[in-house]
Amino acid sequence: MGKVIFLDIDGVLNSNFWNADHQREISDGKYIDTEKVRLLSKLVKKAEAEIILHSGWRFWFDTDLKPLRSEAGYLAELLKKRECNLLDRRG
Repeated sequence: MGKVIFLDIDGVLNSNFWNADHQREISDGKYIDTEKVRLLSKLVKKAEAEIILHSGWRFWFDTDLKPLRSEAGYLAELLKKRECNLLDRRG
């Protein structure tokens, strides 16, 4: 395993500040600030790292990292667009 970033979602890729202005997105199950994903992708690329979810959100994916909820699907879609790889938590 190479370099990894242990990523929490709540308070990192979203926040109460962001939530206050994005009620429509939240009601659509899109709890992620896309600007924060863009910044994360810059860090991932610069560090040549991959991501391990260190978040309650990890339970929204199955053991093969397939999303189990729409929110997880949206997160996976955003990360994929930015070429950020999630690592299987089993290593």
